[in-house]
Amino acid sequence: MSASCDRGDRRYNGSARMLAGVRWSASGNASGGGTKDTGGATIFLAGGRVRGSHESHRDELDILIGSRRCTYSQPVQRWSDENLLELEFKEIGEHYGRYRLHLPEAEKAMARSLERYGQLSPVVVCRRQDRYELIDGFKRLGAARGLGRTSHLWARLMQADERTAKAAIYGLNRAGGRTRELEEAWIIQALVREDGMSQVEVAELLGRHKSWVCRRLALIERLGPKAKDDLRVGLLTPTAARQIVRLPEGNQAEVLEAIRREALSSAELAGVVDLWLGCAERRQQEYLLRHPREALS
Repeated sequence: MSASCDRGDRRYNGSARMLAGVRWSASGNASGGGTKDTGGATIFLAGGRVRGSHESHRDELDILIGSRRCTYSQPVQRWSDENLLELEFKEIGEHYGRYRLHLPEAEKAMARSLERYGQLSPVVVCRRQDRYELIDGFKRLGAARGLGRTSHLWARLMQADERTAKAAIYGLNRAGGRTRELEEAWIIQALVREDGMSQVEVAELLGRHKSWVCRRLALIERLGPKAKDDLRVGLLTPTAARQIVRLPEGNQAEVLEAIRREALSSAELAGVVDLWLGCAERRQQEYLLRHPREALS
């Protein structure tokens, strides 16, 4: 290993281990040790900053520290008592990457941060069979690979089964304000369809209302292929998608085309969908598609 790489690894070591000493209390404040409710859960936020003293972050931490108000009996996530792990890139699996959007610009920004400051916070992994699977830190992993200055990342091991690993992806990212509705929808769909949970159980696990779960499940299950692709790449906003799911799947693509052609606002789109659902004949729908603003006036 070159001298520069060696210095870089020691820098990662110091930064990561310095952060590893901070634990969360049940109230969401940083302290020197865990409480009975936290199980010693350690939370790392991007940039090396630790947050949690504000009321607005307490709900985000509930999923990680096992809020007593949740009646669902699923075991909560626990951090392993092991020290930080220095893992080679090839040791880190990305099975859970299917629940995250790939955002090239965000990865470029992360690469600039890694190049300037090193790895300020560990990635989070869980153990699956004979390898480690990444739960949090996909941008850091992608950026570090692209830089080519090191072949390792510091990682924190979390003890979690399939359900709690998915919940942790949501919780860890929401604490930093980084989740998007489509990512939330992917996680919820997996919990319901793959893990056999009810929507009520998912709501309790994630600390949200069951209507929130239902709306996000509809985003992924009632959208047609074209609308899903547009939502994935950002051409369709979640607000617009919630209106589109009110339409039959076979009619969504032609309404999407009218939205783009006429540059309709969210309020106008809602009005068009209302009118569409009230159309008794196809010729009325065709007029609405050709002249949406005239139909709204």
